[in-house]
Amino acid sequence: MMFNINKKTDYDNTESHDNELEQLRTELVQYKEAFAQIEDVTNKVAKGNLTARIIHWDEFGELSPALSALNLSYDMADAFIRESGATLEHAVEGKFYRLFNERGMHGDFKSGAGIINAVRQRMIEVESSRKTEMTALADNLESEVKSAVDTVQSSSETMRGLSEDMSADLEGVTAQARNVVEVSNNATSNVESCAAAVEQMSASAQEIYRQVDSSRDASIKAEEEVGKTNKIVQGLASAAEEIGDISNMIKDIASRTNLLALNATIEAARAGEAGKGFAVVASEVKTLANQTAEATNRVDLQITTIQQMALETTEAVEKIGIVIQESGEISKAVAATVEEQLSATQEISNNVQEAAQATRTSSTDVTVVAEKTGESSQTARKVAEESIEVFEAIQMLSGKVIDIMGDLRGYEAFNRRSAERTVPAPPLGCNVEWNGRTYDGKVRNISRTGAAIDGRVDAVAGNDLTFMANGFQEGIMATVVENRDGTLHIKFNDGQNSMISRLMKVIGS
Repeated sequence: MMFNINKKTDYDNTESHDNELEQLRTELVQYKEAFAQIEDVTNKVAKGNLTARIIHWDEFGELSPALSALNLSYDMADAFIRESGATLEHAVEGKFYRLFNERGMHGDFKSGAGIINAVRQRMIEVESSRKTEMTALADNLESEVKSAVDTVQSSSETMRGLSEDMSADLEGVTAQARNVVEVSNNATSNVESCAAAVEQMSASAQEIYRQVDSSRDASIKAEEEVGKTNKIVQGLASAAEEIGDISNMIKDIASRTNLLALNATIEAARAGEAGKGFAVVASEVKTLANQTAEATNRVDLQITTIQQMALETTEAVEKIGIVIQESGEISKAVAATVEEQLSATQEISNNVQEAAQATRTSSTDVTVVAEKTGESSQTARKVAEESIEVFEAIQMLSGKVIDIMGDLRGYEAFNRRSAERTVPAPPLGCNVEWNGRTYDGKVRNISRTGAAIDGRVDAVAGNDLTFMANGFQEGIMATVVENRDGTLHIKFNDGQNSMISRLMKVIGS
């Protein structure tokens, strides 16, 4: 009962009755003061002041145990909230080594602490799984891009070789055309000589016949040269078509690379904040793919020009063949006329004049062929130069991809340590052995999973090395995570827990 009142039946004892009333008044004052403190502390706690407590709780008589228990419950709630906050704060920063200290917890408080620790363990597993998935995604992207780059590089090399071969063939066609011009000029000179001989009437008919026969031989030779030229030009057109097919294949590769970059951008968007760095990779790949597509479009334009020139050259060569055939027929007619009618010199002269005109036309046409093939040769050289630019651009793309993948693997979210870092005091020196050389440095911070070392070391991400702290005679095997701005970040290899424990004990002592 709240008031311990001993009822008295003997009301005649006035002094005893007064003492009991005074005791009741004293107890009532204590209860009022106790409940006033309870109300004050409860209101403060309700407003978030978890440090509020009932003071002088041991001065309230039989209420003291209850007040002490109330203070203890507030202590328990305060400790639970502080431990929860510290554990979750470390978890947000990726420091999953921070456990909820369950010591002194009872009942639901202890159960809640166990739940928080279980969630922390699950977060460790999820973080590890995410790192593995992101690393696998980066490796897959690098493999796909490098495969595409290798294909485009091979195609560029093939296109350059074909362009150089085509240029050499066109130079040969140009040389042949110049020879045809020379032959045609010789034929013209011979026919004109025949005309002069007829006009002067000073040469014999046999001499005229010989000159005409020489003109016929030249025409036959010219026909043969025209046939060769026509075959060469046809080969030029075929080579241009092959280059067009190669250009289309490059555009298809660029399109698929662009699509791959788009898919990677979508996956990066799904990954949220963790995918921002990856989105930059995808954007860079997409930009380089577009540059490749633009380069192939320029190649297509040059190929179209080559094909048009090849068509014009073919038509010109066919015309040359017709003209030379006509020249040969005229020469034959002149020879027959000389044999049959030596007296008809005037008619022969007219025919010879026509033959001279035809050979002059042939010479002009062949000159045009030589000019066109020269232009085609220059175009082929430009195609070869463009293919070299494409090859260099692809090499640059390959280097970019390697650099970006290296940065991505060195990204903090991939390599965040889940163990508490320790900053040695006083500063701790160390040695790093890599590639047969020993480097001196100082330990910036260290944990059970790795360390950051200040000092110049030539190793790069992915290299294996040996780490040895001063005063510790055992070498720890590690892998380079990142080497930037004079600081080497390493991760200790698995299977060295005992050695690492000894090292951490030495550092902490």
